[in-house]
Amino acid sequence: MAQPRSVARDHAGAPPDGVALRRALADIAHALHRAEEGIGSVLSLTAAEGTADGLLAALVGSPVAASFSVLRWPQSLLPPLGGPDDLDAVAISLLPLADAPPDEARRDIALAAERGGGDLAGEAVRGLLGLPSLHPLWLGLDGTQRAAFQVEGLTAALLDLCFERPILSVVENAQWTRGLTVPLLDALSNAVDDARLCLLAIRSPVPRGRPDGWEPPRHGTAHHSAGAHWETTRRRRPQRERGRG
Repeated sequence: MAQPRSVARDHAGAPPDGVALRRALADIAHALHRAEEGIGSVLSLTAAEGTADGLLAALVGSPVAASFSVLRWPQSLLPPLGGPDDLDAVAISLLPLADAPPDEARRDIALAAERGGGDLAGEAVRGLLGLPSLHPLWLGLDGTQRAAFQVEGLTAALLDLCFERPILSVVENAQWTRGLTVPLLDALSNAVDDARLCLLAIRSPVPRGRPDGWEPPRHGTAHHSAGAHWETTRRRRPQRERGRG
């Protein structure tokens, strides 16, 4: 994962041209309204290189996203030299959500993971944020177990933090997603339904034979193409499942 840009504050540019992109913005706006009410969703957009920047500029600068914390998780074909590993970068991107000095923010994010996922999930996020371990069981875990708790801890932290303020997480260049970012996005997409969280994956077409990265689940995901083709599917859950009748 490339160096994260957290709680994006990009200046709004002109809305991108094209009927498909305007419809994508409208669908994202609808998803954000639902997320504010606690009905999260996953959206997938395929756009030519350079088009995504215009979309994000228009989206981040629009009133519909004003109440959201926006996390941008750019993916890259090759890991940046000297940069944080994939899940470390995600953990670092959460720090501005705590709205506190750096050391206190690290503790707050770890506590959010612990509240939602338990002691070892909290320990996992503490480690990702460079804090010392406080739990003796953590030292006895192998690499696979630690990775599982890291995914669980970041998922739990995001779900806990979005109660206070809704979150829009944007995965840029999703075609390059790799490593533990893939199970993290899977976990978030499985938990998003009842959260104030919207997960937006933006991918560029990749040459044949190249890795495709993370693909959101087809069921329950709105899919858009910035070209002539337009496809959308939306899950409609029975009202009784949400306690609305």
